[in-house]
Amino acid sequence: MKSELSRRGLVVGAVGGVAVVGLGVSAVVASVRSGDVARAILHRVVGPFRMADTHLDAVIYVFERREPLPNGWKGALLRLAEAIPGGVAALAKAPGPGKRHEEIERGLLTTFMMTTNYLEEGGVPAAEIVFTGVRDACSSPFAVLTPP
Repeated sequence: MKSELSRRGLVVGAVGGVAVVGLGVSAVVASVRSGDVARAILHRVVGPFRMADTHLDAVIYVFERREPLPNGWKGALLRLAEAIPGGVAALAKAPGPGKRHEEIERGLLTTFMMTTNYLEEGGVPAAEIVFTGVRDACSSPFAVLTPP
């Protein structure tokens, strides 16, 4: 029994394959939230930490008021770069996305340090990190900034 593949069958198979791959990619892109990207960045930069989801969502909300995190395919690209070993280094070499990723990383780390109790134990990370809120900077040149 000999079977032959016609051009029409080949084209239909190729279009079907592309459609399946496209649906898979769109499902992955749609499932990536900005909070997932922020969580991945913080776990890579800060290291493992324990924090309630509501507190981490509050940190992300404070950060996103100033600078929104990318969603969609850009968020999926950043999440993929965080997940693959060496992905962040490869992304850093790209002039546009690499600079944007570095800005997000620095801003998110700063927001995390300024709005949580991460370093309140004398340089040792707290066991359970808690969102403490936004603290206003003191602009007085005569302020004494040492604890009592």
